Order: sequence, then C-alpha cells, then structure tokens
Amino acid sequence: MKAMFFGDSLIEYMPIPKLSQVEIINAGFSGMGVSYLASQVNALLNKHQPEKVFLCIGINDVWELNSPDAFDSWQAEYDFLCQTLTSRSILYLSTLMPVEKSGYGTMILLPTILKVNDMIRDFSDKYHCRLLDSFTRFAGEDNYMPSMGTTDGVHLTLDTYRQWVKFILQGMDL
Repeated sequence: MKAMFFGDSLIEYMPIPKLSQVEIINAGFSGMGVSYLASQVNALLNKHQPEKVFLCIGINDVWELNSPDAFDSWQAEYDFLCQTLTSRSILYLSTLMPVEKSGYGTMILLPTILKVNDMIRDFSDKYHCRLLDSFTRFAGEDNYMPSMGTTDGVHLTLDTYRQWVKFILQGMDL
C-alpha cells in the first residue's frame, strides 16, 4: 500500500517512519499553500497513485487570509483539493498545528488559525473524511503550542514530530 503525505514544511521535514507494509511518500514542500498544491495535485496523484492521503496544509496561507474574499478563495481551492483527493484515495484531513508564542508563531494570528481549522473540520464532514485534529491534540489550554514544542514558533522539535507522527499513523491505521 502507498500512503502520501501532502503539506508544507511541517510535512517536508517530518521524519518518515519505515513501515513494512506501507510505502510512505512525502509530498511536503516548504512554503507551499493550498493554491500551489491545487495546481500540482493531479500530477502527483498520477505519478504515485496512493491509496491513502494525509493532508495538512494551510498555515502558509494564514498570512494572507485577511479579508472575506481571501477566505472564499482559500475555501474554493481547499474544496477542490478535497474533491480531487477523495475521488482517488482515502483522505485524512488534519487541522493546522498550533503555533508557539515565540519566533514566527508570534506573527501568525491565532483567530485565523482557529477559523481555518473550523473550515477544515467542515470539509471533513462534507467529504466524509477522517479528521486528525492535530490542533486539539497539541494545543495547550491557551490554544498555543506548549513552550519548547517548536524550534522557531512554528516548526516542530524532534520530540514533537515523534508524537505527531505516532498520532498520524494511528489515525490512518498504518
């Protein structure tokens, strides 16, 4: 079986486990947003033909989501991704990971992350996907990543990555 992980730098730098019955394909790309992935998704699916797909993308888009029109555009592109992925594989959606109150995390607006995560939850319901709620799993009581969970406010430490990978593999039954 093939499982493909789509996303941004969090996916690109994720330590990919070696599983005896599953080939994991890392399709993470630093800086990637929903729009870019939407333009590439069919080519990547044609090339790799995964049975299962994990999608965790959107934090790079949060910087630009500052108007209703921007949210509408993001939703349309995310909808296209969900429609495309569910037509060709079993889709697992992840909410955005929380950011830490340091480094780059201080520049990302928490209310926008929460709004995007609500949209992702809605898409999970719409497309009958399994939701892996990474945000809820890793956020502290204040909705931020606990201190020392990231290297720069956004990117995960090795320990946090290990916990996240375990969470994802369990959620995908891998």
